[in-house]
Amino acid sequence: MGAYRLDGYLALSRAIGPHPGKKEKHLIADPEVLTFDLSDYKPQFLVLATDGLYDVLSSADVVAFLLTRLHEPDFGARSWVQLALLMRSTDDITVMVINLKDQKLPEPKRARRVGFFKHRATSFARKHLPSGKKTPSTKKSPSSKKLPPSEKSPSRISVPPPSPPPSEESSKVPTK
Repeated sequence: MGAYRLDGYLALSRAIGPHPGKKEKHLIADPEVLTFDLSDYKPQFLVLATDGLYDVLSSADVVAFLLTRLHEPDFGARSWVQLALLMRSTDDITVMVINLKDQKLPEPKRARRVGFFKHRATSFARKHLPSGKKTPSTKKSPSSKKLPPSEKSPSRISVPPPSPPPSEESSKVPTK
């Protein structure tokens, strides 16, 4: 479990860009691009996630967890982030789940700005949206109402707590 790391600290997902490892030829600047024809495998979903998730969950854990969350609007991506945080992931966590089974594309939804990136979303929208279009708003609309507990939004998903970490006594390696 966890990301492969160059010299013990640089995760391979971070290996693009300037880094001293390139001078020692441990790290190459040219990415290797592979393509796969998945039509014979008929996959249901594709998971793209950073090492913040995979540092605390194995691929098998991710798939097992996903299968219980496919009913959620984001296919469990938000729940994974919450679970990784509960498991004390210390890295940034980004998760994207792409549904490959359902070929019908949903209607596009309005973009939503979140926390730290609010200023970047506004700047990007002003720069790239055609003039006359309003930037996405984070304010509640007058028609928004509080949902009953049975219809809570994905931002309030409860995630079962992880099993407690082993105690220091049980994690010690016996010495001869």
